[in-house]
Amino acid sequence: MKKTTKTTKASMQNAPRVACCSRRQKIWGIIALAGLFTCGLMIGMAIRRPAVSAPNDAVASPTAVVADADLKPTCTVIEELILNRIYPENSSDAGSHLLNADTYTVLVERGCPENVEHYKTMALREIEIATALQSDVDLESPGQTEIVIDTYKKLNMQREAREFLDKVQRLTDPAIDFILQMERVINE
Repeated sequence: MKKTTKTTKASMQNAPRVACCSRRQKIWGIIALAGLFTCGLMIGMAIRRPAVSAPNDAVASPTAVVADADLKPTCTVIEELILNRIYPENSSDAGSHLLNADTYTVLVERGCPENVEHYKTMALREIEIATALQSDVDLESPGQTEIVIDTYKKLNMQREAREFLDKVQRLTDPAIDFILQMERVINE
């Protein structure tokens, strides 16, 4: 076995060498490797760099003060974003007006304090419009009834919520009584 190994090593030494790559390919390989190393180094430095500088940093402080001065109050931003949900006033869909009423109650809770009364008035106005369009609104629908009652509740108007619920009950009770009476007739 030792002889075979020696023979193999000797035959390898005598064999002609075949180049794996040309000189040009080797140079481009070195350049590519150096470029890859440089990219890795830059990415590593970017990750390692702190995202926010310390507040005592004299360079960062003036920038932070200017940025805060340009910020709108949070309640104003909330109002602008939520007002985008409002359906047009001329909509003949009572459901849209009920959704508007619900949106205005969100603004009563989350908007700027100086606008609370305006949004409360708008929410009540939207409920009034929706009930005026009652032929189009299904007040017996649990979803729409819930919006109206929830709106009154959020506006701290429990008495109005109770009156509305009583109205819905008056509308649905005769229908339920009629259906039960018809079932009795069918079953007899």
